[in-house]
Amino acid sequence: MAKAAGRLPPQSLESEKALLGALLIRSDAMADVVDILAQDAFYAEKHRVIFRAMLALWGKNEPIDIETVRAKLSSEGKIDNVGGASYLAELASEVPAAGNARHYAGTVQHKYMLRSLIDAGEYVAERGYDDAGEIEETVERAEKRVYDVTSSPTLSKF
Repeated sequence: MAKAAGRLPPQSLESEKALLGALLIRSDAMADVVDILAQDAFYAEKHRVIFRAMLALWGKNEPIDIETVRAKLSSEGKIDNVGGASYLAELASEVPAAGNARHYAGTVQHKYMLRSLIDAGEYVAERGYDDAGEIEETVERAEKRVYDVTSSPTLSKF
């Protein structure tokens, strides 16, 4: 995702951390957030990796806690990339309120949708500058890109 004129794309690392921490404390909260949160909604790569590990555990009906997530990430060779077990412990210890997981997920998803719209807008702008193709095809591709963002299954539940 490109930064426009030195601007940071919409994101809330605090909400990402709070959500992951809440899930480490209350793994049953995954059921509350999985329907509104895209897998790629996290701005920080390490948060995406941690969330995907949590999803994999949840999908196998395994518990989600610091140890199971650490073991999952270790088995995939990704534990060092996310800051190690100490980062997982930090996430769990600093969560403001584990019961607010759905709220944190909504914030993370909202920021992701804004970043997706920015990407779609940049794509549309680039197609506008490229006048080599047929106009109908250019308009169709631009419409499809915006439609893909706005018709996301998570957006309809958001």
